[in-house]
Amino acid sequence: MNEFIVSTDLYETSDANVYTSYHLARLLGKRPKLYYVDIVSPMIDKIFHPSSIHTSYVTDSVWLKEFELTVLKKISQQLGRLLLKKEDFDFDVFEGSVSEGIHNLKKNADFSLISVGASDHSELYRLFFNTFTEKVFFNLGKETLVVKKKDNHFSNIYLLLNPQENHGSKDRIITRTAELIKKLKSKLHIICIANAEFLGLSLEAFPDGLTPEELQNKTTERLYEKTEEFLKQLEVRFNKEGIDVEHMAQVTLNEESAPILNQILQERTPDLVIMSPRSHFLGHFSLDSITHYMIKRNDCNFYLIP
Repeated sequence: MNEFIVSTDLYETSDANVYTSYHLARLLGKRPKLYYVDIVSPMIDKIFHPSSIHTSYVTDSVWLKEFELTVLKKISQQLGRLLLKKEDFDFDVFEGSVSEGIHNLKKNADFSLISVGASDHSELYRLFFNTFTEKVFFNLGKETLVVKKKDNHFSNIYLLLNPQENHGSKDRIITRTAELIKKLKSKLHIICIANAEFLGLSLEAFPDGLTPEELQNKTTERLYEKTEEFLKQLEVRFNKEGIDVEHMAQVTLNEESAPILNQILQERTPDLVIMSPRSHFLGHFSLDSITHYMIKRNDCNFYLIP
């Protein structure tokens, strides 16, 4: 499972994705395969009479496969714009709808990573429902690179962790992050935001003990100490694997963590942000989820671990 699927629409809108994915693939030791879902060619033969307009197929001299002439011309132009060579890629075209194209990938899922592009004018910027990115992540369950900017180096990588996540989920994310960082030879920055939920209480309920404010402060202090202890143990684990790491912990009180994480990333401008949606349930990855909030508002590239 060494293949890396790189989605493309053959136009400038996916140039950043193709370029960034190519350079990441080289560092990870993976072979990038360009994947294009052609929804146009099947319609031409259905709608138009063969004597007026019809599709034409030719065999490419590098890929040694037949492709529709316009598709082959467009992919050659795209690689030319990016100063990349056909020899460094495989290329696969699926003729049909987007949903069928994703189902085709699922049926032949001999790959471990897929990349998709996202820009401010795309559907991803507005909502997340029914977009190619959302369909890819939920239907394929693969690690997904979401590219928002053109990049060829990955030296400054951030891992967003929820210290209150269940142990099994955290350990899987940490293990995969360590594997990635060692291949990329990058410095790792870990950010943990822990949220303390505290209800307002009446002073009359605490005639002899701690006041609500004192109890609130004690709760947040204890949570911060536990988060710091977890991160220090994690640093030791990463250091043993030869990974240079630093961390940042913060505790919020009855506050959403997404705006805080967003501000941190905007100030620090990482090359790549590793995170995992808390669940595959739609609500955790779509409207107003942390993942959606971050991708929508940041220009960073994101590496999502299912």
